[in-house]
Amino acid sequence: MKIIKNDHLHFFAIDLNKIKDKDIKNFKFFRDKDCFIFPIDKRNFCIKKFNWEIRNFFINLKSIKDLTKKIDINVDSFLALVDKSLYQSVINILLVNYELLFNNKINYKSNKKIEIEANFIISKNLKNLVDFANNLVLAYKFAHSLQLLPNNQLNPDDFSNIVKKEFKQFQSLVEIRVLNKKELIAKKMNLILAVGQASDQKDEPKLLTIKFRNRKPKFTLIGKGITFDTGGICLKPSNYLKGMEWDMSGAAVAVGVMYALCLNKQISDFGVVIPLAKNDIGPNTTKTGDIIKSYDGASVEITNTDAEGRLILADAISYAIKDWKADTISTIATLTGAIIIAFDNVYSGYFTESKELNKKIKQASKTSGEYIWGLPLNSIFDEKIHISSLADLNNCLPGPNASSILGASFLKYFAKEKEFIHFDIAGTNEVKINSICSIVQPAMLSTLFYFVKDNYAK
Repeated sequence: MKIIKNDHLHFFAIDLNKIKDKDIKNFKFFRDKDCFIFPIDKRNFCIKKFNWEIRNFFINLKSIKDLTKKIDINVDSFLALVDKSLYQSVINILLVNYELLFNNKINYKSNKKIEIEANFIISKNLKNLVDFANNLVLAYKFAHSLQLLPNNQLNPDDFSNIVKKEFKQFQSLVEIRVLNKKELIAKKMNLILAVGQASDQKDEPKLLTIKFRNRKPKFTLIGKGITFDTGGICLKPSNYLKGMEWDMSGAAVAVGVMYALCLNKQISDFGVVIPLAKNDIGPNTTKTGDIIKSYDGASVEITNTDAEGRLILADAISYAIKDWKADTISTIATLTGAIIIAFDNVYSGYFTESKELNKKIKQASKTSGEYIWGLPLNSIFDEKIHISSLADLNNCLPGPNASSILGASFLKYFAKEKEFIHFDIAGTNEVKINSICSIVQPAMLSTLFYFVKDNYAK
């Protein structure tokens, strides 16, 4: 391969099967002076493994001290080693992972490190693929910017105002509505209100909705928007409070999916519903043992105030069904710590009883390169969410047993007979940089974008 001689670093791919050195073959990538070389096994190429290893490459590159040079990323060298059907996915993965790990514009450090600047080398005849990928990058960038805002700069009102401002460019395509606390009270969306009732007036709960104009949102994506989670009266230990400003990541992903669809003109039978609240502590905090009547009409006994995400999602599900007449419901949330124990930060867990949804989401993940893994939902688990002597449902059973599944079962109850799929991104929400440091990312954005585009776009 011809390398342009300059003071840049160079990153390119070569065919693994042409490497003679057996030791080098064991590396995911290796360095030769100013060149970073990424071996690709043409015979056994896996897009999900590729996505994971490209991310690890950028993580390693980020860790190199005093690295301020530019880097030429030869995308064409990667495309030469994969099937043409994977070109779009490979371009997406290279551009998105660079964006997430290097192009972070939100930084409060007084002594800012100069990030490495990338020059992507791609054939001009692939402009359409590059434009499509750049739009996906912009959607990731927007969702990521929401995640990066600290709690004191992002309450429910801030979130909805930022989204409304950003979506002004799409006002001919979408309708946006924000329900304030007074409107939530009028509609009796009491689960959302219960979670946010300890908040100050400036942090009052909201419900944000976005849908395409003149289209029925047959598929509705509901993102958990807890702008900070103290755990409520079931207060989290101090070491579990780290990263709780990211508990709105499901909401960020949901609006990011809509953003990507708008940028790529993928008008769809799709909408997003975002319940926004701050799970705070104060004189009016919801207590364990409280009984709350949901928008659906079912009564819920609050057994754990730190299982608040499912409460706000439940009322939002009912809104999608009652107000929008949605046919298929999906929820995405940093819902349970148990999913991290199961899958670390590798797989996003998902839950559905629909064979059709299972098939379609698997296909979308093959395009995006994101790891997902299905977990069961059935009547045995459903019985457990009804254990209460006072109410129709409990919001959480004590102990860790099957807690991710029980959280999904609780949400499924409110979806009634509609097709339903739930994503728990509590683990994949974070990218680990090292043993003590991690960054947040909008997990599942690409997968859900492709899922909507391939199944609900005109």
